[in-house]
Amino acid sequence: MQVGGTEPDPEAENGIVNENGTLYYYVDGVKQDIGLFEYEGNYYYSRTGGALVKDCTYFISRTNGLLPAGTYTFDMRTV
Repeated sequence: MQVGGTEPDPEAENGIVNENGTLYYYVDGVKQDIGLFEYEGNYYYSRTGGALVKDCTYFISRTNGLLPAGTYTFDMRTV
């Protein structure tokens, strides 16, 4: 018996998802708005609202201790 939704939903979105040309990162069906993160050996940056920065150079401040704040180039050819 599942009480209070404690069991993960096996059909929930996970990973990087393309929604009408915009990429988002999901964990257990929840869109993440987390700044810099590492996923499958690559770095990504999610802006406010969760959209991933792609194919551009972007200043990042929310680094989550992964890299120093600064300007980085994000390329989504691997997604």
